[in-house]
Amino acid sequence: MWIRSLKLRKKAQFENFYRNYRCELCKREVFDDSYFCEACRAKLPYVGKYVCPLCGRKTFEGAGICLECKAHAPIYARARSPFVYEGEIRRLLLGMKRGKRYLSVLFGREMVPLVASFPHIDALLPVPVTERALRRRGYNQAELLADYLSERSGIPCDSALLVKRREGKEQKGLSKSERRKNVRGIYAVSDRKSCRGKNFLLIDDVMTTGSTADELTRVLLAAGARRVYLLTAASTPLKD
Repeated sequence: MWIRSLKLRKKAQFENFYRNYRCELCKREVFDDSYFCEACRAKLPYVGKYVCPLCGRKTFEGAGICLECKAHAPIYARARSPFVYEGEIRRLLLGMKRGKRYLSVLFGREMVPLVASFPHIDALLPVPVTERALRRRGYNQAELLADYLSERSGIPCDSALLVKRREGKEQKGLSKSERRKNVRGIYAVSDRKSCRGKNFLLIDDVMTTGSTADELTRVLLAAGARRVYLLTAASTPLKD
């Protein structure tokens, strides 16, 4: 009952997120319902058109599959993100986690065009948080993004299919192999029948090593899903 009432309140607030009159970075007045003035938008760290075809991180022309994916290919089929996780984008995403829910619209708008690059998606699946974390923060930022993308794309959002059963250790500072071990077994599928033969698009705010997406993909495929993709607002830069 508590979660249901939370979702109703969130949906009512979500409707008020669309209006904006000042640049989110320099606070200069804008007139086209944008979140950035043109000068600030030109400085944003967009991923651009040259990306690794697997993890979706920014590369350079002709680079092909990045070295990280060659060494450890992801379990998910493909990932994309509009931004590189650095500079002002990093600051804004941290703000979205820390109470600025309206920023989900800012990032959702940038993510919408990328939804079409994933074929035959049956449902959008926000990366889940534990009920304790949901009570503490009051919302799941991945679910806010998924709700917006669902509204704009017409693809249903299923916020109940994936469950986070317990908290793992803090991921920050862990190596990729440590992250992989840290998330092992903490996610589950609530309804295996709903997975059979389906294509899913995972939605999250940031893709770092991809360990969380890999673990979620593993449990979905084990439940009978056909294919799993990943779309995030930003992805960390590739290591040199």
